[in-house]
Amino acid sequence: MNRSNVFLVGFMGSGKTAVYKEISPLVKSENFDLDEEIIKKYGSIETIFEKEGEGHFRALEQKKFSSIPNKNCLVALGGGSVENDIIFEKIINSSNAFYLMDNIENLWDRIKDTDRPLVKKGKDDVIKLFNKRVSLYEKVLNKIDMSKTTISEASEIVIESTWLKDARI
Repeated sequence: MNRSNVFLVGFMGSGKTAVYKEISPLVKSENFDLDEEIIKKYGSIETIFEKEGEGHFRALEQKKFSSIPNKNCLVALGGGSVENDIIFEKIINSSNAFYLMDNIENLWDRIKDTDRPLVKKGKDDVIKLFNKRVSLYEKVLNKIDMSKTTISEASEIVIESTWLKDARI
């Protein structure tokens, strides 16, 4: 079975981190939540955005992504990762990439009270950002409709559809 990395892709609030956290303890694999890896090494995303700007954050994101092995890993990507050409090429060419999709109203309800830097710009800007990225997300091979799927169900879909089913603990 193809043991290339399993990628979780989607907009802010789509459930990438929740699905990642549900799967991680169930499987024997290297696991990376890209945003969490950046936070561990460089500090809060909010601080990076404020002090260095989004461009610097995206450079750190690419650097961290490039350091991840090419196989045997579960990787939760940041919502904006699809805007990076190097990361985007890797995920759209992967049979193990999953777009956790949802409508903007559900996403906004989940993220509106968070301290995410891009949310602070307001709902209109978040909608524009969603509309900019959705066509990129749609190019991902596998899609899970999170408006009709629980985190547990989505986790099972990802596990059962990939080599992770053979890596259960």
